[in-house]
Amino acid sequence: MCIACAVLLTGCNKNFTLFNSTNDKFNLNDLKYENIAIKSKMKYKGDDNLKFTANIRMRKDSAIWFSLSPGLGIEAARGLIDSDSILLLDKIHKEYTHRNLENLFKGFNFDFQIGMIESIIVGNLVWPVKKNNQVTKRNGYYVITQEQGDLRLISYVGFKTMKLERLEAQSINTPNRLDISYDNFEKLDSLMVYPKKVEINADYFDTKYQKKKIANITINHVKVEIDQNNYNYSISIPSKYARKKN
Repeated sequence: MCIACAVLLTGCNKNFTLFNSTNDKFNLNDLKYENIAIKSKMKYKGDDNLKFTANIRMRKDSAIWFSLSPGLGIEAARGLIDSDSILLLDKIHKEYTHRNLENLFKGFNFDFQIGMIESIIVGNLVWPVKKNNQVTKRNGYYVITQEQGDLRLISYVGFKTMKLERLEAQSINTPNRLDISYDNFEKLDSLMVYPKKVEINADYFDTKYQKKKIANITINHVKVEIDQNNYNYSISIPSKYARKKN
């Protein structure tokens, strides 16, 4: 979402400093939590067209629990992502998969970590701003360019909101990319703000099937709770479930 500022600051597209001798932190309005519960309506367009309700619980930088229901209150899948793996129960076909998190995103050629997935869901800046990062002013945004390994992140933070409003994630060595936009910002309390709408567009070469793919995911957060309950993150595999081959 583009924020229309009443007065655009001069010096667009030139580097500038966000730091001083006593403060090396970028003053972002990130969502702060130890545990968070989110209910969302999601749409996926890619190899299939899917609609479902997602219930998500996240413990900061350590666990993402989720439950997916396509309709009528029937749970189709349940999963748990931890620091290095994902466990997914297919409750329709009575199967489960347990995969390494690195291999899961191998087709994207991105080194995703659990904290990055959390940040994308809630609209927080993925990596903290450091003094050596390139930061420019452009059309109502602070534009922050960061690189780590093969991944380049370009984050657009609105002048007025001080929230991440757009994120470009690019593979430096391949054409793979994600474009993520955040919209419909809402106050959770008097201090914290979160985006109710998240839209993700993926354009990548799938190494497993050796072809280019595109996908679109639209997430509309319906309800967000922070640190209100002692959420359960455990998942047990029923004895009748068969392990699905990766």
